[in-house]
Amino acid sequence: MNRIWRILAVLTLLVVVMSTFAQDETEEEPPVDPSVEMLATIESILEEMRELPGVRIDGLLTVRQTVRTGNTSVDTTFSQDIDLSIGRSGEQVEQVEAKLIQNLNLGLGIGRGSFTMDLILPKNEDNFYARLSNFSGLMLDMAPQEWVIVGSDVDEAEFINQTFPSSLELLTSFSRVIDYPLTEETVIAVRERRSQPIRYERQDHVVRRIEVEFDVDALLELGVLDAALATVDVAALELGPDDLIPALLDGATLLVNFYIDEETGFFRRIETSLTYDTSF
Repeated sequence: MNRIWRILAVLTLLVVVMSTFAQDETEEEPPVDPSVEMLATIESILEEMRELPGVRIDGLLTVRQTVRTGNTSVDTTFSQDIDLSIGRSGEQVEQVEAKLIQNLNLGLGIGRGSFTMDLILPKNEDNFYARLSNFSGLMLDMAPQEWVIVGSDVDEAEFINQTFPSSLELLTSFSRVIDYPLTEETVIAVRERRSQPIRYERQDHVVRRIEVEFDVDALLELGVLDAALATVDVAALELGPDDLIPALLDGATLLVNFYIDEETGFFRRIETSLTYDTSF
């Protein structure tokens, strides 16, 4: 009997020791913050995509603006269908081909219009070439253009140069998947969202959806919201340049949703939403 008690005592001691070791291991490895894991996932994919020799982007930019004065409301909608192919050598963009179909719909029965812009950076060249075509509606009075060099001083390139200030800025924008840095200063929150399979080119793609909320103040200070603010119809808002940013800043939100293909591990879709509501 004494022997049995000794065996039980040893077994009890072993259980206590093993339990202590298990507790010590848990205490040494605190649980990972989900937001840290999600940001790390996004950053890892961005890093891998920078190394890809080629990327194709099929996107849609939509800007809706409503201006109310008394009982009058004016709605303006601008949309741009984007079909973009980028070729790289390492991290250097060396070839670009893009087709941009732009549509403008003005309120108060003024009308709508559209046109197509083609943009090419040939391989082994430093110049971007652009041309405009397929004008309709309000854009019919614009003359079709042959290929012109972006950033040149010729009269035919005036509209294109207003849209694309320089070839260097174009190269910079095409070298990034998103314009907003993922840092402690710029990110307010990271959330896992429900998502449905994405239907693209007759296939369903199962995706994970991660939403990042950015700090608009921080991005404004960095100057990375300039392109987004350029789409605002400042004349309709009756704002001066010095009034625009403070008016849009108060209460503005910027959300970016990343849809990660569970099979390939790359982004299947990126949705960006910049929302502002200004009153005077």
